[in-house]
Amino acid sequence: MTTQSPFDRLAQQWDDDPVKLQRAGAVASAIAQRTVRGGTWLDYGAGTGALGLALLGHADHLVLADSSTGMVAASRAKIEAAGLADSVRAVRLDLSTDDTVGEYFDGVASLLALHHIADAGRVVGRLAGLLRPGGWLALADLDAEDGSFHGHGRGVRPEHHGFGRAEVGDWLARAGLVDPDFSTPWLNHKDGRDYPLFLAVARRPLEPVEAVGLH
Repeated sequence: MTTQSPFDRLAQQWDDDPVKLQRAGAVASAIAQRTVRGGTWLDYGAGTGALGLALLGHADHLVLADSSTGMVAASRAKIEAAGLADSVRAVRLDLSTDDTVGEYFDGVASLLALHHIADAGRVVGRLAGLLRPGGWLALADLDAEDGSFHGHGRGVRPEHHGFGRAEVGDWLARAGLVDPDFSTPWLNHKDGRDYPLFLAVARRPLEPVEAVGLH
């Protein structure tokens, strides 16, 4: 019998919070302002696909990937209901354990997934390795905080309480990416406090470089 993860159990209610959709829209807009339109994009740790679907139009085709089977099922239901099967698909993928992906992308985006990944730096390297030459990596997550933000319960426990931007910049550099750009596309408001969300965008050069890739 397969054990459900907390995200599997939460998938059907995930989009009930309108703030999640507003946040995804704000991050997608910021990504679109900083990257080149077109091609195929991967939304990693996509959940129910809010970020990726907000990028549709900036991206011609999308792959929504998540390690939670419940989230993937919710994404597939949204794709079918919206009639988007020709341009969007949802797959299960966990780069912490899966060895191969089998395709490359013009852009890879991720929203609030990294802080749930134990070896986040390694996964950033693997995401960078999925980029075609000239492709873009766009990572949005919490700035480092004291742990107060994740007092939400529901069985979802983070691996990290956000990240320092210098640390993320180092991951991007070690992955062989260039032209890093950091911005703050969203402020999370909780219990009278603001928790900034950073967006880190960097590019794979057209020329081959040493990179962490898929190792």
